[in-house]
Amino acid sequence: MENENKQYFTPDITDIKVGYECEVNPSSLAGGKDYWVNNIAKSIINLQGLEELLKVDCLRTPYLTKEQIENEGWKEERENYYYKEDAQLHTFIGKIDNKIFDMRISIYNDIGKLFYGECKDINTFRWICKLLKIN
Repeated sequence: MENENKQYFTPDITDIKVGYECEVNPSSLAGGKDYWVNNIAKSIINLQGLEELLKVDCLRTPYLTKEQIENEGWKEERENYYYKEDAQLHTFIGKIDNKIFDMRISIYNDIGKLFYGECKDINTFRWICKLLKIN
């Protein structure tokens, strides 16, 4: 379920794993109101429940925010540029009429570019940093 101002997106089923952060709306399964709550997948059983919610459009993931990047220990150097230890991060968020159409990051170190590509959410951001061994 994509929200009108594009603050959220529907993740692919293959993206969801233990530790995945998202929002769920379990009340809509019973025809209830639009009530979203934060959720972190903590077990295989929880993952199965999230898969069921995804099938009926009751699961969404917030797009990556500046606050989330900073909570991961990155410091803002100037707008859209962050640094952490021996790495630098450049974010690009493409918007038209306040709707996100593209979100990309570039991560550099002293040698050069380590990563350039799509990064829509905190889950992907953490995974990229883990693979690049940026703690």
